[in-house]
Amino acid sequence: MKNLFLSFSKPVAGILLLMAVIWITGFSQVPGTINYQAVLRNGSGDILANTTVSVQLVILQGSATGSETYNETHSVTTNEFGVVSLALGSKSPATFANINWSTGTYFLKVVVNGTEMGTSQLLSVPYALYARTVGNLPLPYNDSTGSIQYAFRMVNTDESSAHSVGILGVSNGAMGTGVRGEGPKWGLWGMASGFQGRGVVGKSLDKNSIGVYGIALEENSTGMFAEGAIYDFYANGPGVDYGSSSSIRWKKNIIEIPDPIEKIKAIRGVYFDWDSNHGGMHDVGMIAEEVGKVLPEIVNFEENGIDAVGMDYSKVTPLLLEAIKAQQADIQIIKTENEQLKSDYLKLLERITAMEKNQLAEK
Repeated sequence: MKNLFLSFSKPVAGILLLMAVIWITGFSQVPGTINYQAVLRNGSGDILANTTVSVQLVILQGSATGSETYNETHSVTTNEFGVVSLALGSKSPATFANINWSTGTYFLKVVVNGTEMGTSQLLSVPYALYARTVGNLPLPYNDSTGSIQYAFRMVNTDESSAHSVGILGVSNGAMGTGVRGEGPKWGLWGMASGFQGRGVVGKSLDKNSIGVYGIALEENSTGMFAEGAIYDFYANGPGVDYGSSSSIRWKKNIIEIPDPIEKIKAIRGVYFDWDSNHGGMHDVGMIAEEVGKVLPEIVNFEENGIDAVGMDYSKVTPLLLEAIKAQQADIQIIKTENEQLKSDYLKLLERITAMEKNQLAEK
């Protein structure tokens, strides 16, 4: 709650406006208003209890005698303690909502029963209202700050909704972007602290659309990076789990991978343990440096060209395919030779059998 105390000690027409307090709360009954409360006493200092009064509130811009921005009058009755409560902005919500709190200074003039009681500058309260509603934020908006941690921070404190939103970005353009983040390390960062929370969620509702899209065009850059204690990437849906662009229309200089079996023999499938900087878990895989010697196209190296930083395991598949085909060709040759040997053996066996029969007949 933001509070601003306005003190008046000026008796006018038998009424003393002793003290006023105005504040903004996130759950005002009339959204986008300023709650105003004052204590009324008579000229002798006695509380004006259960008394009907007319309270006019005027917002002035620039100075205590500046131009009038907003004006409303309330007919209210004080309570037993002489307190009068009302919502500034409730009489003409649309007009009040159009006040641009970001420009210049504003003052509040109070008039009770037709008599001016005083004028005081509004400080934190309207600007808290501006921060809460983002007021009449000029668009496009461009600003900078030297804040160490946040340039902009929005917190939704509403716990009544299970699906409340801190920031919602919407763009209606055909190629529009709802929320875009740029930074030397993280363009967009999402964190979820609840059970089964999602740090970043992408949802796409139209045909041929994409829920989450990552682009990285610089050298050794990554379009999308995932790191998890169980799954680095987990797919759960009726569609294809993983896909990449592929069409003969977009490919040229097509050559089958030569000597695939020799290349397979040059790499190993291994069990290993990651170091502490990479999770320390037991795992199974290949040695990227070994793969890079026979299939450098699928391995990313450091600038020294020796130490690998990662590889595309999925692109080992074409090598395995060609190796299987080469093995099948070898197997077919062996089968043909085996069939020929079998045929020759049977013929030889027939000749031996015939010779044995002839020898028995001569005896």
